[in-house]
Amino acid sequence: MGILNIENVSKSFGSRRVLDSVSLSLERGETLALIGPSGEGKSTLLRICALLERADSGAVEYDGLYACKAGRYAGKAELAACRARLGMVFQSFELFPHRSVIQNICDAPAVVQHRNANEVRQEGSALLARVGLAGREDAMPYQLSGGEKQRVCIARALCMHPEILLFDEPTSALDPQSTLDVLNIIRSLKSDGISMMIVTHEMDFAKSAADRIAFLYGGRIAEIGTGEYMFGKSTSKELEKFLTGGKA
Repeated sequence: MGILNIENVSKSFGSRRVLDSVSLSLERGETLALIGPSGEGKSTLLRICALLERADSGAVEYDGLYACKAGRYAGKAELAACRARLGMVFQSFELFPHRSVIQNICDAPAVVQHRNANEVRQEGSALLARVGLAGREDAMPYQLSGGEKQRVCIARALCMHPEILLFDEPTSALDPQSTLDVLNIIRSLKSDGISMMIVTHEMDFAKSAADRIAFLYGGRIAEIGTGEYMFGKSTSKELEKFLTGGKA
């Protein structure tokens, strides 16, 4: 069993079945990339893993602690314990516009985790330096570029000390240089032993940085394996069409 396990998870929006009995495990310390055509359920699956969306059926389990089992969700205390293990980085940043950079990073650790405010601020400043934003503590979100906002989001997630980091297309709204900066930061996190699941359209990044890649098609995990397998040895016609720019 991995640190994050989903089993037979299904999700529909109205009459449209987005996920159909999906099972997937994220191993401890693993980087797992989710790829596939738009609308195939990648972000929905990630949001279910982040407990931001509820599955219609199936199980969602975090290292022995169930958030959902047989389609029934746990109580508030159990869900809070599960959420404490997670960090989420959104493609739309989701920074509080009226709070400074350091406040965006430090508010949750101080308030939700009841940690010492001064110690959290010191850690927040160190994390800003790590993502290349030293000295930007008092900047407001509107003063930042898209790439800088995404780096603040990564620092914010890390300040919560998550065991699992979830990224939902973290470079989709960024220019090429900002994309490279953010992807290099994500690569550097592998050495921290953080387990990561990343929805991405950056195939070169998925191939070089992910331990495994899962291809979603038709609401299911159609193919999964290492980059070497997925980009060179898989015989899946749907995956081949997707990777070569055709319609799967």
